[in-house]
Amino acid sequence: MEVEVLGQNPSHWLGLWQKKNSNNIWVKYTEGLTRAILTNKNISLDSEGLAKKLRSPTDCVSTLAEMESAIFLADKGFTVTLEPTAPLEGPDLRADWDGVPYFVEVRTVGFSEDEDRGDSVTNEIFATLNTTPSRYRVTLTVGVDYEPRFRQAETRNRGGPHFAQCSERLR
Repeated sequence: MEVEVLGQNPSHWLGLWQKKNSNNIWVKYTEGLTRAILTNKNISLDSEGLAKKLRSPTDCVSTLAEMESAIFLADKGFTVTLEPTAPLEGPDLRADWDGVPYFVEVRTVGFSEDEDRGDSVTNEIFATLNTTPSRYRVTLTVGVDYEPRFRQAETRNRGGPHFAQCSERLR
């Protein structure tokens, strides 16, 4: 974590933000969450497991939401365990109140994977199209058959590899 976030050439997005602006609100907020989660007597966790999730580019945001939820519940008087069934799959939190366990799955609100995939495909296509000056306008519909950075794209159920031919001509 030291090298990825606090090193000279950080690779983690928190480290990149810290390097760009040491007063970045997300960096300070994450530092505060981490401090609170590690010092709250009502919260137990595997600190190495938490560090691993915070390093992950795909798990980091949802881990922050789990940390927020754990702190909230602990501040309300619950005894909280992060990842209570680790290393097995299971709920994000276990919150005990008066000896009664409550298992909590924390979800973040945002774009679905399909919307993210569609945006990535669209951005990739337009980045390629914008390298060639043109007066034409393009309208796209991205179906489920396309993935970003997929060079063998084809239009199933639409009559052939039109997209692949078009993208090859644009290179």
